[in-house]
Amino acid sequence: EAVLRCLEKDPARRPQSAHELGLALAAGTDSGEWTEAQAREWWRRRQHGPRPPARGDTGVSQLLTVDLRDRAAAGQ
Repeated sequence: EAVLRCLEKDPARRPQSAHELGLALAAGTDSGEWTEAQAREWWRRRQHGPRPPARGDTGVSQLLTVDLRDRAAAGQ
């Protein structure tokens, strides 16, 4: 849900700061590991249809890491 909010077309519906995004991510539940079949079903239910593999996709899952630490608090 937090990632989809980041993709909203209306900027007012997107998280307004890294802090707000961090709160949304922290409020989420741990979904555990998903299989490719589960991910495709998730997209199908949302009427986006299965996403074709990206060019050069090896089928290996990748992890996105986002640093949400408050840089102002760290003096940066």
